[in-house]
Amino acid sequence: MFAPLELKAKAGAGSRRTPVLQRSTRPMQQAGDNAAMLGQVSSASTSGRTWDFSKVAIFPPETRQGGYAPHVVRSGVSDASKLVSKEEDDSPARNTRAVHDQSAGSGSGSGVRSGPSTTGPTVDRIDLVNTTAGAITSYAPISSGDLNTPGPFNSANGVNHALQVHFHLDKGDSSTLTPRREIQRTATAGGRTSMNPPDRLATGGIGPPAPGGFGGVLMGPDGPGAHEIRRPSKDKIVVADAPGLFPIAANAFPVTYKAHFTVTVASGTADIARIKYDVVIDKRTSTEVPNTENRSLATAKEDLVRARPLP
Repeated sequence: MFAPLELKAKAGAGSRRTPVLQRSTRPMQQAGDNAAMLGQVSSASTSGRTWDFSKVAIFPPETRQGGYAPHVVRSGVSDASKLVSKEEDDSPARNTRAVHDQSAGSGSGSGVRSGPSTTGPTVDRIDLVNTTAGAITSYAPISSGDLNTPGPFNSANGVNHALQVHFHLDKGDSSTLTPRREIQRTATAGGRTSMNPPDRLATGGIGPPAPGGFGGVLMGPDGPGAHEIRRPSKDKIVVADAPGLFPIAANAFPVTYKAHFTVTVASGTADIARIKYDVVIDKRTSTEVPNTENRSLATAKEDLVRARPLP
Protein backbone atom coordinates (compact mmCIF):
# COMPACT_ATOMS: atom_id res chain seq x y z
CA MET A 1 0.00 0.00 0.00
CA PHE A 2 1.36 3.38 -1.00
CA ALA A 3 0.70 6.74 0.54
CA PRO A 4 -1.86 8.85 -1.36
CA LEU A 5 -0.45 11.18 -3.94
CA GLU A 6 0.25 14.74 -2.95
CA LEU A 7 -0.58 17.58 -5.33
CA LYS A 8 0.67 21.13 -5.22
CA ALA A 9 -2.53 22.89 -6.18
CA LYS A 10 -2.24 26.33 -7.58
CA ALA A 11 -5.31 28.22 -8.66
CA GLY A 12 -5.21 31.18 -10.99
CA ALA A 13 -6.67 34.51 -10.03
CA GLY A 14 -9.26 36.67 -11.69
CA SER A 15 -12.28 35.68 -13.66
CA ARG A 16 -10.98 33.12 -16.07
CA ARG A 17 -12.80 30.52 -18.01
CA THR A 18 -12.91 27.10 -16.38
CA PRO A 19 -12.02 24.08 -18.51
CA VAL A 20 -14.00 20.94 -18.70
CA LEU A 21 -12.72 18.35 -16.33
CA GLN A 22 -12.88 15.07 -17.96
CA ARG A 23 -12.05 11.56 -17.21
CA SER A 24 -12.36 9.18 -19.95
CA THR A 25 -12.90 11.31 -23.03
CA ARG A 26 -15.71 11.16 -25.52
CA PRO A 27 -15.31 9.38 -28.85
CA MET A 28 -13.52 11.21 -31.61
CA GLN A 29 -16.65 11.62 -33.66
CA GLN A 30 -18.24 13.52 -30.80
CA ALA A 31 -15.46 16.01 -30.30
CA GLY A 32 -17.23 18.76 -32.21
CA ASP A 33 -20.59 18.43 -30.47
CA ASN A 34 -21.27 21.32 -28.11
CA ALA A 35 -24.57 20.21 -26.67
CA ALA A 36 -24.82 19.41 -23.00
CA MET A 37 -22.24 17.92 -20.80
CA LEU A 38 -22.75 16.72 -17.26
CA GLY A 39 -20.58 18.05 -14.59
CA GLN A 40 -20.59 20.07 -11.51
CA VAL A 41 -18.16 22.79 -10.59
CA SER A 42 -18.70 24.47 -7.28
CA SER A 43 -17.26 27.92 -6.80
CA ALA A 44 -18.00 30.50 -4.15
CA SER A 45 -19.16 33.82 -5.50
CA THR A 46 -18.55 37.16 -3.88
CA SER A 47 -22.03 36.99 -2.38
CA GLY A 48 -21.06 33.88 -0.45
CA ARG A 49 -23.32 31.55 -2.44
CA THR A 50 -21.94 28.37 -3.89
CA TRP A 51 -22.74 27.62 -7.51
CA ASP A 52 -22.51 24.17 -8.94
CA PHE A 53 -21.34 24.14 -12.56
CA SER A 54 -20.07 20.65 -12.58
CA LYS A 55 -22.94 18.73 -14.07
CA VAL A 56 -22.53 20.52 -17.33
CA ALA A 57 -23.31 18.58 -20.41
CA ILE A 58 -21.36 19.22 -23.51
CA PHE A 59 -23.28 16.60 -25.28
CA PRO A 60 -26.89 15.82 -24.53
CA PRO A 61 -26.92 13.74 -21.36
CA GLU A 62 -27.31 10.05 -21.99
CA THR A 63 -28.19 7.35 -19.54
CA ARG A 64 -25.51 4.74 -19.37
CA GLN A 65 -25.11 1.59 -17.39
CA GLY A 66 -25.24 2.73 -13.83
CA GLY A 67 -27.02 5.90 -14.93
CA TYR A 68 -24.03 8.15 -15.19
CA ALA A 69 -22.66 10.46 -17.82
CA PRO A 70 -19.12 11.15 -19.04
CA HIS A 71 -16.51 12.94 -17.01
CA VAL A 72 -15.65 16.19 -18.58
CA VAL A 73 -16.11 19.47 -16.89
CA ARG A 74 -16.82 22.25 -19.33
CA SER A 75 -16.28 25.84 -18.44
CA GLY A 76 -19.21 28.14 -18.28
CA VAL A 77 -21.98 25.57 -18.47
CA SER A 78 -24.04 25.18 -15.36
CA ASP A 79 -26.18 22.37 -14.11
CA ALA A 80 -27.14 21.94 -10.51
CA SER A 81 -27.04 18.20 -10.47
CA LYS A 82 -24.09 15.89 -10.28
CA LEU A 83 -20.53 16.86 -10.72
CA VAL A 84 -18.94 15.93 -13.97
CA SER A 85 -15.35 16.24 -14.79
CA LYS A 86 -13.88 14.65 -17.85
CA GLU A 87 -12.89 11.82 -15.86
CA GLU A 88 -14.98 9.50 -17.47
CA ASP A 89 -16.07 8.33 -20.62
CA ASP A 90 -16.71 8.80 -24.22
CA SER A 91 -17.75 5.71 -25.80
CA PRO A 92 -18.17 5.34 -29.49
CA ALA A 93 -21.22 3.28 -28.73
CA ARG A 94 -22.94 6.20 -27.11
CA ASN A 95 -23.13 9.29 -29.21
CA THR A 96 -24.00 11.65 -26.45
CA ARG A 97 -21.43 11.92 -23.79
CA ALA A 98 -20.70 14.66 -21.32
CA VAL A 99 -18.06 15.63 -18.95
CA HIS A 100 -16.75 12.82 -17.12
CA ASP A 101 -16.56 12.07 -13.53
CA GLN A 102 -19.93 10.75 -12.48
CA SER A 103 -20.80 11.86 -9.10
CA ALA A 104 -23.71 10.70 -7.07
CA GLY A 105 -23.56 13.66 -4.80
CA SER A 106 -25.15 11.59 -2.10
CA GLY A 107 -22.82 8.93 -0.94
CA SER A 108 -20.93 6.03 -2.37
CA GLY A 109 -23.37 5.06 -5.06
CA SER A 110 -22.18 1.45 -4.91
CA GLY A 111 -25.42 0.12 -3.49
CA VAL A 112 -25.87 -3.02 -1.40
CA ARG A 113 -23.58 -5.86 -2.41
CA SER A 114 -23.59 -9.46 -1.28
CA GLY A 115 -20.54 -11.08 0.27
CA PRO A 116 -17.95 -12.70 -1.98
CA SER A 117 -18.57 -16.29 -3.08
CA THR A 118 -15.92 -18.92 -2.44
CA THR A 119 -17.08 -21.00 -5.41
CA GLY A 120 -17.07 -18.33 -8.12
CA PRO A 121 -14.24 -16.62 -10.05
CA THR A 122 -11.21 -15.26 -8.19
CA VAL A 123 -8.50 -12.71 -9.00
CA ASP A 124 -4.87 -13.32 -8.07
CA ARG A 125 -3.26 -10.20 -9.57
CA ILE A 126 -4.18 -6.59 -10.40
CA ASP A 127 -1.86 -4.40 -12.49
CA LEU A 128 -2.10 -0.63 -12.83
CA VAL A 129 -0.61 -0.02 -16.29
CA ASN A 130 0.42 3.61 -16.74
CA THR A 131 3.10 3.20 -19.43
CA THR A 132 3.01 1.48 -22.79
CA ALA A 133 4.71 -1.59 -21.30
CA GLY A 134 2.08 -4.30 -20.90
CA ALA A 135 -0.78 -2.20 -22.30
CA ILE A 136 -3.39 -3.68 -24.62
CA THR A 137 -4.15 -1.74 -27.81
CA SER A 138 -7.70 -2.51 -28.91
CA TYR A 139 -9.37 0.72 -27.77
CA ALA A 140 -11.18 3.10 -30.13
CA PRO A 141 -10.09 6.77 -30.38
CA ILE A 142 -11.39 9.22 -27.78
CA SER A 143 -11.51 13.01 -27.87
CA SER A 144 -8.62 13.73 -25.47
CA GLY A 145 -5.95 11.21 -24.56
CA ASP A 146 -5.36 7.70 -25.88
CA LEU A 147 -6.54 4.62 -23.99
CA ASN A 148 -4.06 2.49 -25.97
CA THR A 149 -1.06 4.55 -24.80
CA PRO A 150 -1.10 4.89 -21.01
CA GLY A 151 0.71 7.82 -19.42
CA PRO A 152 0.62 11.64 -19.65
CA PHE A 153 -1.16 13.14 -22.67
CA ASN A 154 -1.01 16.79 -23.75
CA SER A 155 -2.83 18.52 -26.57
CA ALA A 156 -3.13 22.19 -27.53
CA ASN A 157 -6.03 22.66 -25.11
CA GLY A 158 -6.14 19.63 -22.86
CA VAL A 159 -4.21 17.41 -20.47
CA ASN A 160 -4.94 13.81 -19.44
CA HIS A 161 -3.45 10.79 -17.75
CA ALA A 162 -4.42 7.57 -19.53
CA LEU A 163 -4.19 4.26 -17.70
CA GLN A 164 -5.38 0.66 -17.78
CA VAL A 165 -6.29 -1.61 -14.86
CA HIS A 166 -5.69 -5.32 -15.60
CA PHE A 167 -7.49 -7.89 -13.42
CA HIS A 168 -6.00 -11.38 -13.83
CA LEU A 169 -8.18 -14.36 -12.87
CA ASP A 170 -6.79 -17.61 -11.48
CA LYS A 171 -10.26 -19.16 -11.55
CA GLY A 172 -13.37 -18.49 -13.61
CA ASP A 173 -14.11 -16.56 -16.81
CA SER A 174 -13.68 -12.81 -17.33
CA SER A 175 -16.96 -12.71 -19.29
CA THR A 176 -18.83 -13.20 -16.01
CA LEU A 177 -17.30 -10.14 -14.34
CA THR A 178 -18.71 -6.60 -14.22
CA PRO A 179 -16.47 -3.65 -13.28
CA ARG A 180 -17.56 -0.64 -11.22
CA ARG A 181 -15.56 2.58 -10.80
CA GLU A 182 -16.01 5.26 -8.13
CA ILE A 183 -14.37 8.64 -7.71
CA GLN A 184 -13.41 11.36 -5.22
CA ARG A 185 -12.00 14.30 -7.20
CA THR A 186 -11.01 17.94 -6.78
CA ALA A 187 -9.75 20.05 -9.69
CA THR A 188 -8.90 23.71 -10.19
CA ALA A 189 -8.80 25.88 -13.31
CA GLY A 190 -9.31 29.55 -14.03
CA GLY A 191 -9.45 30.32 -10.31
CA ARG A 192 -12.37 27.93 -9.73
CA THR A 193 -12.59 24.64 -7.87
CA SER A 194 -14.66 21.64 -8.94
CA MET A 195 -15.43 18.65 -6.73
CA ASN A 196 -16.91 15.29 -7.62
CA PRO A 197 -18.95 14.46 -5.71
CA PRO A 198 -19.72 17.90 -4.26
CA ASP A 199 -20.37 18.53 -0.57
CA ARG A 200 -23.73 17.19 0.59
CA LEU A 201 -25.90 19.23 2.93
CA ALA A 202 -26.88 17.63 6.24
CA THR A 203 -30.36 16.15 6.41
CA GLY A 204 -32.81 18.88 7.32
CA GLY A 205 -30.04 21.46 7.02
CA ILE A 206 -28.95 20.78 10.58
CA GLY A 207 -25.25 20.23 11.13
CA PRO A 208 -22.20 20.50 8.88
CA PRO A 209 -22.28 19.17 5.32
CA ALA A 210 -20.63 15.87 4.41
CA PRO A 211 -17.50 16.83 2.46
CA GLY A 212 -17.01 15.70 -1.12
CA GLY A 213 -14.02 15.96 -3.43
CA PHE A 214 -10.53 14.48 -3.05
CA GLY A 215 -10.27 15.08 0.68
CA GLY A 216 -13.89 14.24 1.52
CA VAL A 217 -15.81 11.19 2.65
CA LEU A 218 -18.34 10.93 -0.19
CA MET A 219 -17.81 8.82 -3.31
CA GLY A 220 -19.47 9.23 -6.69
CA PRO A 221 -20.18 6.60 -9.37
CA ASP A 222 -17.88 6.89 -12.38
CA GLY A 223 -18.69 4.14 -14.83
CA PRO A 224 -16.86 2.60 -16.56
CA GLY A 225 -18.43 2.92 -20.00
CA ALA A 226 -18.57 -0.06 -22.34
CA HIS A 227 -15.86 1.48 -24.56
CA GLU A 228 -13.45 1.43 -21.59
CA ILE A 229 -13.85 -2.32 -20.89
CA ARG A 230 -11.99 -5.10 -22.70
CA ARG A 231 -11.72 -8.84 -22.09
CA PRO A 232 -8.61 -9.83 -24.09
CA SER A 233 -8.67 -13.38 -22.73
CA LYS A 234 -10.74 -15.69 -20.57
CA ASP A 235 -8.51 -14.93 -17.58
CA LYS A 236 -8.27 -11.14 -17.92
CA ILE A 237 -10.54 -8.09 -17.83
CA VAL A 238 -9.13 -4.60 -18.48
CA VAL A 239 -10.68 -1.25 -17.50
CA ALA A 240 -9.14 1.86 -19.11
CA ASP A 241 -9.60 5.54 -18.36
CA ALA A 242 -8.12 8.96 -19.25
CA PRO A 243 -8.90 11.43 -16.45
CA GLY A 244 -7.92 15.02 -17.00
CA LEU A 245 -9.15 18.43 -18.17
CA PHE A 246 -10.40 19.31 -21.64
CA PRO A 247 -10.82 21.76 -23.21
CA ILE A 248 -8.78 24.32 -21.32
CA ALA A 249 -8.82 28.04 -22.21
CA ALA A 250 -5.36 29.60 -22.58
CA ASN A 251 -6.02 31.95 -19.65
CA ALA A 252 -7.22 29.19 -17.29
CA PHE A 253 -3.75 28.00 -16.28
CA PRO A 254 -2.47 26.78 -13.93
CA VAL A 255 -4.79 23.77 -13.74
CA THR A 256 -4.76 20.89 -11.28
CA TYR A 257 -6.54 17.56 -11.01
CA LYS A 258 -6.40 15.28 -7.99
CA ALA A 259 -8.55 12.15 -7.60
CA HIS A 260 -8.94 8.90 -5.69
CA PHE A 261 -10.38 6.08 -7.82
CA THR A 262 -11.69 2.67 -6.80
CA VAL A 263 -12.32 -0.03 -9.42
CA THR A 264 -14.12 -3.16 -8.25
CA VAL A 265 -15.01 -6.25 -10.28
CA ALA A 266 -18.07 -8.25 -9.31
CA SER A 267 -19.49 -11.65 -10.20
CA GLY A 268 -23.25 -11.15 -10.09
CA THR A 269 -23.87 -9.18 -6.91
CA ALA A 270 -20.68 -10.36 -5.20
CA ASP A 271 -17.57 -8.13 -5.28
CA ILE A 272 -14.47 -10.28 -5.82
CA ALA A 273 -11.51 -7.88 -6.25
CA ARG A 274 -10.68 -4.19 -5.95
CA ILE A 275 -7.94 -1.68 -6.66
CA LYS A 276 -7.59 1.86 -5.31
CA TYR A 277 -5.37 4.37 -7.08
CA ASP A 278 -4.74 8.10 -7.25
CA VAL A 279 -4.30 10.36 -10.29
CA VAL A 280 -2.58 13.74 -9.96
CA ILE A 281 -2.10 16.35 -12.69
CA ASP A 282 -0.50 19.78 -12.25
CA LYS A 283 0.03 21.82 -15.42
CA ARG A 284 1.21 25.41 -14.92
CA THR A 285 1.04 26.79 -18.47
CA SER A 286 -0.45 25.72 -21.78
CA THR A 287 3.02 24.92 -23.12
CA GLU A 288 4.39 23.12 -20.04
CA VAL A 289 5.31 19.66 -21.36
CA PRO A 290 6.23 17.60 -19.50
CA ASN A 291 3.85 18.81 -16.82
CA THR A 292 4.88 19.73 -13.30
CA GLU A 293 3.06 16.55 -12.28
CA ASN A 294 1.12 13.96 -14.25
CA ARG A 295 1.02 10.50 -12.71
CA SER A 296 -0.99 7.66 -11.19
CA LEU A 297 -0.20 5.40 -8.25
CA ALA A 298 -1.90 2.29 -6.83
CA THR A 299 -2.61 2.60 -3.10
CA ALA A 300 -4.34 -0.75 -2.42
CA LYS A 301 -5.13 -4.03 -4.23
CA GLU A 302 -7.44 -6.60 -2.66
CA ASP A 303 -8.64 -10.14 -3.27
CA LEU A 304 -12.05 -9.84 -1.59
CA VAL A 305 -12.89 -13.55 -1.87
CA ARG A 306 -9.85 -14.74 0.04
CA ALA A 307 -9.61 -11.56 2.16
CA ARG A 308 -6.00 -10.81 1.30
CA PRO A 309 -3.98 -7.95 -0.18
CA LEU A 310 -2.56 -8.45 -3.65
CA PRO A 311 0.94 -7.39 -4.74
